[in-house]
Amino acid sequence: MLQQQLSHPVNEKVTEFRNAAINKVVRNELLNELQSLIGYGGFIYHYKNYVINGDKVQLENILHLEAQVQDLFKRFKDIPGMTREDHVHLTAIEETFDNYFRMVTKITTLKQQGIPIQNIDERTKVDDTSALQAISYFRKGLAGKDAVAWWNNSTERINLIKEASDQLKMSIHEQTAANMQSAKRSLWLFINITLVTLMLSLILGILIMRRLVSELKNISSSMRRMFIEHRYDQPLLVTGRDEIGIMAQTYNQLMNERQKFETELRLSAEVFANLTEAIMIANADRQISMVNPAFVRVSGYSTEKILGEDFLFMSEAMEGEAIARQMWNKLLIDFHWEGEVWHKKPDGQEYLVWLNVSVVKDTEGVITHYIGMFVDITQRKQYEESIWYQANFDALTSLPNRKMCMDRLSEELKIAERMNTQLAVLFIDLDRFKQINDTLGHHAGDNLLIEIATRLKNCVRKSDIVARLGGDEFVIILKNYRIIPDILMISGKILAVLSERVFLREKSETFTSGSIGIALFPQDGKDIETLMKQADAAMYQCKQAGRNKFLFYNDEIQRAVMLHMKTEHELLNIDL
Repeated sequence: MLQQQLSHPVNEKVTEFRNAAINKVVRNELLNELQSLIGYGGFIYHYKNYVINGDKVQLENILHLEAQVQDLFKRFKDIPGMTREDHVHLTAIEETFDNYFRMVTKITTLKQQGIPIQNIDERTKVDDTSALQAISYFRKGLAGKDAVAWWNNSTERINLIKEASDQLKMSIHEQTAANMQSAKRSLWLFINITLVTLMLSLILGILIMRRLVSELKNISSSMRRMFIEHRYDQPLLVTGRDEIGIMAQTYNQLMNERQKFETELRLSAEVFANLTEAIMIANADRQISMVNPAFVRVSGYSTEKILGEDFLFMSEAMEGEAIARQMWNKLLIDFHWEGEVWHKKPDGQEYLVWLNVSVVKDTEGVITHYIGMFVDITQRKQYEESIWYQANFDALTSLPNRKMCMDRLSEELKIAERMNTQLAVLFIDLDRFKQINDTLGHHAGDNLLIEIATRLKNCVRKSDIVARLGGDEFVIILKNYRIIPDILMISGKILAVLSERVFLREKSETFTSGSIGIALFPQDGKDIETLMKQADAAMYQCKQAGRNKFLFYNDEIQRAVMLHMKTEHELLNIDL
């Protein structure tokens, strides 16, 4: 029976869970270190500053961080249990960093050539989408579903140990009673056989009794002392090869196994206490009954304050709402739920967490506990949003950049084609901008671009799109216009505001104007490349025709526009 308990498969499962938990802690520490190296004040910060300032200190910081990052990748690859998929995602992160480091040399060369910052930034952009996806993959992989299995296997192993212990105690008592009966029968047998052997039998019986009683007393006192002192690691000091000696040796082996199990249990408790993920355990009534130190550190609530509270006590936004009902319903069906949830700290501060909830059931399938694990992903979300904004918006004017403009234009073309509506692309280039920039300086040119961006946004509807392609080039996408005169009115308004005086911050002023090329969907093209090409060509014709005007790419539409403007002018003269 004892051998069956020792060789039970649950023992190997508990050991596997312990190794997996230790592996998860090591991997999570390396991910946190990687995020620290690339986060605020880390590599991206120095890289952007080096693009802008070209400072040697920033370059030294980047080279120093390169050595740290390479060392971190080496340690990450040495983690035991790394799968092939893990290595693929790690390679994606490493290749992204290699691209960044190769761009540092290119930035230095471009700086030496006197290339403007905007051009340097455009030429040295690195697509870090695969790296972000890989980091998200590793993060998601850390939030496992091992808690329920660990709980069930540990409980099963405790039950096995307890069952073996109870059976062993019963065996000890039965063996003791059997030995007592055997001794008495032997004594009476010797007495009945012969009076001559009475004394010898009596002496022999006394010796046997003393030995048995001494060993049994030793066993009894040792077990009682273990029970009182709660020290079950003390062996029974019984020698001999008889049944009592074998029984004592078996009991000692059982205690050794119990000690090993308690050591593993303490190690599991240490892992539970030192995990960076916050863990909370609730009973069947969804009242929190246990939390780990990471929970106290992340949530801000003390253990005394949180015990007994509802499972969603910190998630006020979920109380009574559809997402809460969806979570409980999914737990009843799949016994697992995970997603983003807003939590609130005692001081009212809100933070975003990735919550992973599992259920624990008894042998009859009744839910006995809920286990929730979560990590604070607020900074990661803010970092992802910041990276997304930098990749899609112009840093100077806060307008959508070329990439965002092309993405939005692609979406609007699909909508226009599906809804059978019209769309106009206005390609705007400022006149004399290079002269203003060279005469008044780049700072004045930047201020001019900011003011022009504001004026362009005020000329169109909120639903329309205003973007800066770079330099002094802007694009406006007019969605769902009805008639050509609508475009004429907006284009004339744009030319008027572009020609107005611009006051600069240096208490100076300047004047500029614009040339606008217009391409229409679907008349002039049905794809992005064609429409942009036609609008750019029309804008170039404006430049050739004297600037400060707008032209349609389609000659027929342009003639209709000129006729409309001529008729409007004649009507004005008649009114006068």
